Amino acid sequence: MQSELEGLRSALSSRPVIDIPRGILIASTSCTSQQAWDILVAASQNSNIKLRAIAHQLVESFHGNPLPPATRRVLHAAISQACAR
Repeated sequence: MQSELEGLRSALSSRPVIDIPRGILIASTSCTSQQAWDILVAASQNSNIKLRAIAHQLVESFHGNPLPPATRRVLHAAISQACAR
């Protein structure tokens, strides 16, 4: 039960970390919330970078820090794929 409680706490604390970049994607690409989630997941899976790390990099780029080239490439590909549907 303690392990389950810790898992839930972790999920709740990471939610804003994911929701903010989803909002950035929605605003910048006119995609839906589900498409934004799919973009983040695809970028993570295709780059072998944790979703949290990609989300953090996207938020940092919103504040003026450039995205790492590898992250930029996988996000661009994931956005292109999500918008093609």
